Amino acid sequence: MTFTATHTRAFVGCDLTVGVTAGDKESIASVVVTFDGELLEELELADGTDSYSRAFAHVGSAGSGMEHTLVVTATDAAAAPHSATTRWSDS
Repeated sequence: MTFTATHTRAFVGCDLTVGVTAGDKESIASVVVTFDGELLEELELADGTDSYSRAFAHVGSAGSGMEHTLVVTATDAAAAPHSATTRWSDS
């Protein structure tokens, strides 16, 4: 699995974009996205799904010096979880 994530501080909260792409001979069965410990999405995908992309606007809080953690977990068709974590601090 290949994960991508972008984040920007918005006027209110953060804007996030998350992507997951399955590797060769893989598919994505489900995706769970959490931001600062809060569940943003838990989604079962159609059989044979090879990519997932989602934008989340104005989520959470933002402010100078605030620490953030974004965790994306994708489960493949064999029920094996794959995760990526992104951490940053607002400037």
